[in-house]
Amino acid sequence: MNRKTPEMIGGRSEIRTESGVRHNAKFLISSEDLEKETPALGSRARWASADARVTRVTRQYLAEGFWSVAVEAEDFENDLDLNLRGLSGDGLPGVLEESFDVTSILFPPEWFGCRRATVADCASFLGNGSNRIGEGLFKYLNIHGEWAQPGNVIAENAVPLSDSTTQIGSAKAGSFVFDRSPFTGTIPGEWMFQSIQTRIYHCVFYTRKKINTIDGFTGVSGKFGNRCDPGRTDESGKWKARYQKLQRVTGPDSRIYTRVEREMIEAPGDLVWDHAKNGGYWIW
Repeated sequence: MNRKTPEMIGGRSEIRTESGVRHNAKFLISSEDLEKETPALGSRARWASADARVTRVTRQYLAEGFWSVAVEAEDFENDLDLNLRGLSGDGLPGVLEESFDVTSILFPPEWFGCRRATVADCASFLGNGSNRIGEGLFKYLNIHGEWAQPGNVIAENAVPLSDSTTQIGSAKAGSFVFDRSPFTGTIPGEWMFQSIQTRIYHCVFYTRKKINTIDGFTGVSGKFGNRCDPGRTDESGKWKARYQKLQRVTGPDSRIYTRVEREMIEAPGDLVWDHAKNGGYWIW
């Protein structure tokens, strides 16, 4: 179902302070109408009061096809007061742009503690029914417990049959080990060599902070902060910092701002990014 007009959800609220009245409301807007129905900063918020103007807009993805748009508005006696707040035209204070996209993550055998078997891992038995192999050679079992062929997956902790071993049973297939994966816990075995889809979250906002105070954008988090920032490294979580671009800009109020563009990637399925492995970078 497509909604052609925004629907207010949860009613509206007012906060009275020494500087005036602040109005808050949330609207349910379809993805189809999101750009058209999202109010511009400085536009009239007639749902609040005759003099109210929009000062902040936050958009949150809810489910396929729908967004929650939180709008904050304040009363202004005239356009001069509005201009002094930098809310005319492309006013920057309070701007927050959000979007989601889809990408995929390739799961290499290294994340499972495995590798591809080579010819050197697959020596042949000597003839006449012998259980021995040639001197200096090795023969591995693949991850399924069968004698490996070149290209099969073998565990890095597998124990091979060697020329000094006469008992076939001494060879061990080994098992999955996830020490070198970027996730906590285990990974489904069928994901090896597969590209698994996941989400990317992208946001843009403006701040008065200087560039050198926000240039560190690493780590993982279970949820976003007020400024779409998962940059915590003290716990594991679903989202990982992926990209940041900082740009110095001049706002319509002639003040200097930092434009912050950030991108996060979600751990696919039930997986969780592990903040503790290799400092959160997972590059060995």
